Amino acid sequence: MNLNLLKTFQKVVELGSFTKAAAHLKQPKSRISRAISSLEEHVGVQLIKRTTRSISLTEAGLKLFKETSHSLRDIEDALDQLMHEKSEPKGVISLTAPEDFGHEVLEDLLIDFQKLYPLIEFNLLYTNDYLDLNAQNIDIAFRAGQLRDSSLLSKSIGVTKSIFVASPDYLKRRGKPKNVKDLKEHDLLYFISARYEQESSIPYNQRIIMRSNSFPTIKRYCLKSSGIGLIPYFLVKKEIESKKLVRIIPSWTEDSSPFQMLFTDRSKQPKRVQLFMDFIFDKVKEALAIED
Repeated sequence: MNLNLLKTFQKVVELGSFTKAAAHLKQPKSRISRAISSLEEHVGVQLIKRTTRSISLTEAGLKLFKETSHSLRDIEDALDQLMHEKSEPKGVISLTAPEDFGHEVLEDLLIDFQKLYPLIEFNLLYTNDYLDLNAQNIDIAFRAGQLRDSSLLSKSIGVTKSIFVASPDYLKRRGKPKNVKDLKEHDLLYFISARYEQESSIPYNQRIIMRSNSFPTIKRYCLKSSGIGLIPYFLVKKEIESKKLVRIIPSWTEDSSPFQMLFTDRSKQPKRVQLFMDFIFDKVKEALAIED
């Protein structure tokens, strides 16, 4: 069967219109219509219901769309890899990551990679949720914590550890705590979410003035001299180096959490994704490393 018929069908469904698909594929609308008719004739069932104003999928059409969208992409990637094995990498790499990691570490690395390979494009989705990489056509996920989906492969990049930090002005005004017990006399800022309550890792009663599911928010409070925050080291590394924040109680760190790069079968990945994984691994590992 002509794979172009399937590609046309996928594009019509994705865009929800024969006209939009024709414009995207740079073909006459009549050719798009004939392609769908040819595909329906080949499979022996109607795939798309047409009206003057809209289209909708039949049950068979919906099944075909779901079962071929990912496999068609695999075929295209395989052909692309064979055709461009010795040429400059190009195409789209789809990523998902936590937003704080993305802003602090990932985005600069994406820019650097695109300087080396200007034909590469990125789709970047920020979320802390565990997504179905196959269903959503995502190439790589960056996640902290234990791997939940055993169908995915993982590569450990390092660990994340949270440390106590405060601004010099805050410490000058309130004094510098020498141990965790001293924190009872201070204003604290903690990360908290539905999945994980960070404050449970501290064994003493504390005065908490801000709980947030956003580490950048907690860091902003610290920079404004509003309290002491418990924040992953990689998110405050630059501020510590520039002396905008000071690490306190260095003998105490939160239990480390593994940070991993998740992906599907690497043998089936296009060359561009493999290049990106090799490029980024050591750089992320260095960014996560905590200095004693």
